This record gives sequence, structure tokens and C-alpha cells, in this order.
Amino acid sequence: MSVHKDLAKAKSLLKKGKSGEARAQFQKVLDRFPQNKTAIAGLQSLARAPSDPGARKRNAELSKIVA
Repeated sequence: MSVHKDLAKAKSLLKKGKSGEARAQFQKVLDRFPQNKTAIAGLQSLARAPSDPGARKRNAELSKIVA
């Protein structure tokens, strides 16, 4: 699957409230393209979600990638 299709799928999953699956899809993109800003932004968005207990740690790790 192309990176564009992977990102579209991740965004679609996110809109459906399937955050775990969306996270996995964004991570799949980052595994292949570690500097992909859209995937990083998607994971940061998920990390900021109030129901996510590990949000701060993941957000800090992602910030290092883009720095």
C-alpha cells in the first residue's frame, strides 16, 4: 500500500474512533518513513488525547524525531 493510502486509512480509522488501529497505521508509515510529518502529527494528536495515559512520554519521543 502507498504511503498516501496508509495515511488516508489511519485518518479514517481515527474519525471512526478506532484510535488503537489508527495509531498502528500511523506507526506503520513511520516504520517506513521515519520523518513523515503527517504520521508524526497523527501520533502526536493521539498522544494528546486525554484518555491516553502514556501521552506525555510518546509526545516527548515524537518531538525528538521532528527536532
